[in-house]
Amino acid sequence: MRTSVLSVIALLFASPVLAQEPSTPYPSAAPPGIQRASPIVPVQQHLARAQTSHGHAMGFLNVTSFSLGGRGYFSLGGRRGFSVLELSTGLVAANASLIPETYLRGYRYAQGLFMIPAYLGVRFNLFEGHAGSMDWSQFIRGGAGPVMGMLTPLGLEFFESMSRTSFHWGIGGYAVTGLEFTYDQSYNVFLQVGLDYTGFFHPIGDRRYFGGPSFAIGFGKLIP
Repeated sequence: MRTSVLSVIALLFASPVLAQEPSTPYPSAAPPGIQRASPIVPVQQHLARAQTSHGHAMGFLNVTSFSLGGRGYFSLGGRRGFSVLELSTGLVAANASLIPETYLRGYRYAQGLFMIPAYLGVRFNLFEGHAGSMDWSQFIRGGAGPVMGMLTPLGLEFFESMSRTSFHWGIGGYAVTGLEFTYDQSYNVFLQVGLDYTGFFHPIGDRRYFGGPSFAIGFGKLIP
C-alpha cells in the first residue's frame, strides 16, 4: 500500500515535466537571403565608386564674347586622386559681326566661321562634399589643342556653299572654374565661367585671334 502511494505521488510530479515540449533555440544567424544591415557599407560603397570612377561624359552650351557653341568633355582613363584627364571637342560658331563679308558674282554675302576644337586638358577638384544622394564639387579645368576653322558664305545652296568653303588651322585653349552637382552617383549638372581663346595661323579678314570671357552650363553622366 505504501509503495503504491509513493508511485502515484512520483507520477503526479513527473507528468508536468514530461508534458513540456522541448524549447526551440533562437537562430544565431539571419534566415537565408537576409543580410544584416551595416551603416558603414553605404559609405564604403560611395568611396569605392568615387575612387574607381572613370569620370564623366558631358555636353554643354558654351557662350563667349566671340562665339556660341556646343561642346563636350570626355574623361580619359580613370580618376587619379582629385584630377582627371579630359578631351574637349564640339562645334563653335563665331559671331557673324566679326567675320568679313565676301562678294560672289557681283553680290555681297555674309560668311560664317565654324570651329572644331580638339583640346586635351585636366580637371582638378578643389573641394568635394556629399549630402544625401547628391555629391558636389568645386573644380578648375584647363586645356589646349588644335582648332580647325571652316569659313563659308551664307545664303547659298548647301553644295555650292560647301564648294566655296575654305579651311583655316589654329590653336586654342581654355581655363575655367565652376561647380558640379551629381545626383544619385549617376547624373550631373554643372556651371562654369572662365576664358576661351583661339588663334589662327593666317588671318580671317583682319582678325587672327578670337578670345574673351566664357560661360557654360551643361549636363552629363558618370561613367562607372
